[in-house]
Amino acid sequence: MVGAMHSPRVRALHFLPALLVVGMSLFKLPLLWTLDYLILASFAIYLTVIVRLLFDAKARLEPLAQYAAAAYRWLLTLAILIAINVVVEVSAYIEIRNGVSPRESWALWVGASAFLIFNAVTLLLVIIRAPLMEWMHTLQDLRASKTKTLSNEEAKTIFERWERTVAERQLYKQEGGITLEQAGRILVIPARQISQAINLIYGGSFSQYLNDCRVKAAQTLLIDQDSIPITTLMLDAGFSTKSNFNKEFQRVTGISPSEYRKQMKK
Repeated sequence: MVGAMHSPRVRALHFLPALLVVGMSLFKLPLLWTLDYLILASFAIYLTVIVRLLFDAKARLEPLAQYAAAAYRWLLTLAILIAINVVVEVSAYIEIRNGVSPRESWALWVGASAFLIFNAVTLLLVIIRAPLMEWMHTLQDLRASKTKTLSNEEAKTIFERWERTVAERQLYKQEGGITLEQAGRILVIPARQISQAINLIYGGSFSQYLNDCRVKAAQTLLIDQDSIPITTLMLDAGFSTKSNFNKEFQRVTGISPSEYRKQMKK
C-alpha cells in the first residue's frame, strides 16, 4: 500500500484538479460554475483509488508485519471519510442550487465540523503515537535508524534512560510483556535506537534484557518470600509461562528455581 500510495502515478493525481483550473483560466473557459464539479470529481477519484487499493491491500501491507492490520484500518478510515465528503459535497451542491444560502446549508456545517474533528483526532493520535498510527511512526523510525549509527556515548545515554525507566515503572512486569515499539513510544525515540543501545551497552537483545530483569526479580522473591508457591512468584516477576520461566532462570543462574530456593535456605 505504501508503495502504491506514493507511486508517481498516484502522486500525479494530486495535481490534476489544479492543472484543470489553470487550463480553464488560460483558455478563458467558465470557471466558477465548474468548481463544484471539479471538487466532486477529485473526491470521486480519490475514493476510487483507495477502494481499489483496499482489494489487494493485505498483500501490499505484508512488509509492515505486525502493523499491517493498523495500516489497513487507517486506509479503510480514509475511504469512509472521503465517501462522507462526497455525500456532503453532493448535498451542499443540491441545497445551494435550490436557493439555500451557504450559511444556512446543513451539509456545509456537517462537512466542516467532520473535517475539523477528523484532523484534530488525527493530530492527537499522532502525538500520543496511538496503535492506529504506529505503523507510520515505524516507517519513519526505520528510515531514520538506517541512516544513523549510535555512538558509544549516545548508546550509553539511551540505555541508562531505558534502564531507569524499566526499574521505576517495572515494565518487565507488564501484562503480556512490552514490545520494542512500545518502548520507543515511552522514551519518544526510534525503537531501533533502543535496540542498538541495548545490544551495544548491555551486550544482549531487548527481550533478553527484560527476561534478565524478570529473573533478578524472581531471585529476590524466592529469597524474601520462601513460603509463596513458585508459580505465584513467577507471575509476580513478570513471566507468563512456567516453561519460559524455568528456561530463562536456568540460563541466568545455572539451576532451577526450586533448587535456587533450596540453596538460599541453607
